[in-house]
Amino acid sequence: MIPSEQDLPIVDYDKQTAQAIATKLEGVSQRELRMIGAYETKGKNRATITDRIAKLTAEEPWPRYDEQNVREIIARLAGRDTQTTSNVRSYELAHKDRAGVLDATARHTAG
Repeated sequence: MIPSEQDLPIVDYDKQTAQAIATKLEGVSQRELRMIGAYETKGKNRATITDRIAKLTAEEPWPRYDEQNVREIIARLAGRDTQTTSNVRSYELAHKDRAGVLDATARHTAG
């Protein structure tokens, strides 16, 4: 099902330029990126937006990762292997850049 403008995480989506929307995509969850992508593809299909979504789209370290807060992610990292920690760190650097998660991954890798 294609979302409506009201379902999108960007207020007044249809009134904004492609460049304005593209700058607001960083930090948007993977689920929200998919919603925006579906809406954009069925609507104006502006390359500025669809190309930016393609660059930001990635597999989350685990399902619903983007919806979790820093505390939840840190708790889930406890006892995880180095590869999972590395995946979380890479994902955070590319998408969310949350200092608390990055600090936790650095501590986990060092210790």
